[in-house]
Amino acid sequence: MGQKVAVIDTGVSPNPRLHHLEPGGDYVSSSNGLEDCDAHGTLVAGIIAAAPSDTDAFVGVAPEAAILSIRQNSSSFSVKGSGSNRDDPNSNSAGYGNTTTLALAIVRAVDLGATVINLSEVACAPAGVQIDDIALGRAVRYAYERNVVVVAAAGNAGQEGVCKTQNEINDPNRPIDTAWATVKTVASPAYFSQYVLSVAALSKEGEPADFSLRGPWVGVAAPGEGITSLDPFGPGLINGVMGQQGMSPVNGTSFATPFVSGVVALLRSQRPDLNAGQVIDLIKRTARTPGNGPNIATGYGMVAVSYTHLT
Repeated sequence: MGQKVAVIDTGVSPNPRLHHLEPGGDYVSSSNGLEDCDAHGTLVAGIIAAAPSDTDAFVGVAPEAAILSIRQNSSSFSVKGSGSNRDDPNSNSAGYGNTTTLALAIVRAVDLGATVINLSEVACAPAGVQIDDIALGRAVRYAYERNVVVVAAAGNAGQEGVCKTQNEINDPNRPIDTAWATVKTVASPAYFSQYVLSVAALSKEGEPADFSLRGPWVGVAAPGEGITSLDPFGPGLINGVMGQQGMSPVNGTSFATPFVSGVVALLRSQRPDLNAGQVIDLIKRTARTPGNGPNIATGYGMVAVSYTHLT
């Protein structure tokens, strides 16, 4: 039985390989959620639920899942008269979208029947700078208490914006229980680890990706470099996106997260008896945990890709 996975993102464009795509609304503009001007949400949805095709070997992790698309953020839109939100700790987009609209979208997804929620976005702030995420914390708890698994990106550390400072990049194996005091960059909603399964990115070699933000809240990890998925503007596949510096590979914790959301959808189909907390716990316990145990770079390690043995 397929699950309903809410993709709260930049919208999802209709695609012949997304067989079960539902509109969930729009907090950015006036669409029904099925427009993707940013070429992000459709990539995410494809990783979760793209159907197989005779023309290539690509298929989503959970192709029987339904995608509920809610457009919550976009770099193509902004509040009239405002500049970039890149340095705003409450924003999860350089254009439009923040912790308040994200909280509203999460509650809406729960009320529309989602059993899994994919959040490939993050608000970041240096430690000591308050993020206005009280409503966001309440929203992920609302989902958790209603048996919905929220899967969230750990965030990307980079040269621009408020996520630029990496957490203990020189010591990726630091034990989780000693790491909270050393945090330099906070990521929300990923750090609500009691209610959220947060996802780090792995390189093509299976190592922690340099850009993947470390943190004691990281739950598991999944591939996040050189990703291929559905083209938001056509029927084919893409493995690159256009940015300010030209075409670049599809990299980021944004694209590691839907791998885990797909796995959660598979597990929920196979084990409907498990509640949200039990699902998160099982995902962690069956991951490929490093020899030294969970750490701030990859959490419990590479997520397992199949739960068919649990039937």
